[in-house]
Amino acid sequence: MNFLADENIPLEAVDYLQQRGIEIKSLSVTNQGKKDEDVLNIAINEKRTLITLDRDFGELIFKLKKQSYGIIFLRIHPQSVESIITLLEKVLSLNI
Repeated sequence: MNFLADENIPLEAVDYLQQRGIEIKSLSVTNQGKKDEDVLNIAINEKRTLITLDRDFGELIFKLKKQSYGIIFLRIHPQSVESIITLLEKVLSLNI
């Protein structure tokens, strides 16, 4: 499975997952400042599941019925690199 990290996902978390063999690309590196619909289109065109902290994507997908390859919406407090990594490990079922 391929993933696209929204620009609100810390690069440290993306790097950590890449080092463990997860195919993940960060918008912080390639496409900063894109509108949510544009982000969703990038994920669709690249056949990637979007990982985000932004709940606006739920409205795009569920209310407006936009197409997607999936979304992982992280509702987490505090939004530290460590807590994001820990939650993604659980969601992605990594045995690290």
